[in-house]
Order: sequence, then C-alpha cells, then structure tokens
Amino acid sequence: MTDNGMSVGKAIGIFSNINEDKYSDAEKARAIYIIMNRSVHKGEVVKEDMMEVIKWLWHRQFRVRKNNDNNNQN
Repeated sequence: MTDNGMSVGKAIGIFSNINEDKYSDAEKARAIYIIMNRSVHKGEVVKEDMMEVIKWLWHRQFRVRKNNDNNNQN
C-alpha cells in the first residue's frame, strides 16, 4: 500500500527514525502525515518514537493540503 509514492512501511521506518539525516524534511513530514492518519492502535508506533517526532516538529511548521477525496473528509 502506498500513499503518494511512499509505502506505509517506509513511513513507519522514517517515523521511527525521525532524527536520521538521510531523509529530507519533506519525507519526514509526509511520513508523519501518513502515520498520523492511520490507526496507531495497531502497535505501529511506540511512545518513545512519538515523543521524538513531537520534539522534531516543535520548531517546524508544515501545511498539509487535503485532496478533494471524499474518503479524506473529517
């Protein structure tokens, strides 16, 4: 399964290693968006990784554009 070219597996990998320099900020933001829009109750995300992501985001600001897709309406 992919989300705009990034597989969920890759998103989980980036999310779990948010401080890795080998990923761009755009890739990290996309991975966070993918993970946060999934059910995280499946054990995909551990508390320590979530805390690292929150720290990484603390000084950054991203805008997320939503598609006009009816499945993405909240």
